[in-house]
Amino acid sequence: MLLFHPNTSAYHPTIYGSYGYHLNSIHSVSAYEDFCVWVRDGSIAHSEALGRIRKTLYLDNPSEDWDGLANNHVYFWPWYDPCPSYPSHQRILIELEYWVESGGCDGVSCAWKYGDPMQASGHYDYPYYYVLFKTTHLSGSVALYHHVVNHETGHVLGLADGNGTCPDSVMHSRYYACSIDREWPSFYDRYSVETLVYNCPWVGCP
Repeated sequence: MLLFHPNTSAYHPTIYGSYGYHLNSIHSVSAYEDFCVWVRDGSIAHSEALGRIRKTLYLDNPSEDWDGLANNHVYFWPWYDPCPSYPSHQRILIELEYWVESGGCDGVSCAWKYGDPMQASGHYDYPYYYVLFKTTHLSGSVALYHHVVNHETGHVLGLADGNGTCPDSVMHSRYYACSIDREWPSFYDRYSVETLVYNCPWVGCP
C-alpha cells in the first residue's frame, strides 16, 4: 500500500531545513483547519466518507489524534456538504479538501499543496491542501482508514513519507518496509508538527 506526498521536503521525526511544506493556517490559533469532503465518482456514500474522516480527525481517539496540537493551533472544522456544493466565495474559505475516488492517485492515496506559497521565518507555507483517497483505503477496516487519514493528514501538517527507516511514526508504514501501519500519530509525529507550528526548525523553540 503506497501512501505518498510527491512534493514534500520535510522529514520525520525531526523537521529541519529551509523548507517545510504545510498548511499555513496551522500558525494561527484563530484560524481553523476548515475541511470538506468530495466523493468524485460515487464509489462510497458521502456520509460514510465524511463520517470516517471526522472520526479519525477528532472523534475516535482525542488523546492521540492530530486535533488540538500546539494549544489548538491545529483544529479541524468540518463543512458538511460536498466540496463542490459551496459557491466559490465560500469554498475559497476551506483550506483542506479531502477527495475520494476509486483509482485514487494512480492506485494510491496522496496529498498535494495548492496556491501561492507564503514565505515566513525561512520557510514556505501554502494556503490550501488537497488529499485524494483511493476508495478502498477509506472504505476498508477501521484500522486501515485510521492509518490512511492520519498519514495523509500528516503531509498536510508538514511531514514526509517513510525513507527506509522505521521510527515510531504513522508516516513510516509497511509500504516503506516497516513492520506496522500505525493507526495514530506517535508522540514524535505530534512533536514534529508542533515544531512546525512554532517555526522551531527555522527560528528556534522558546
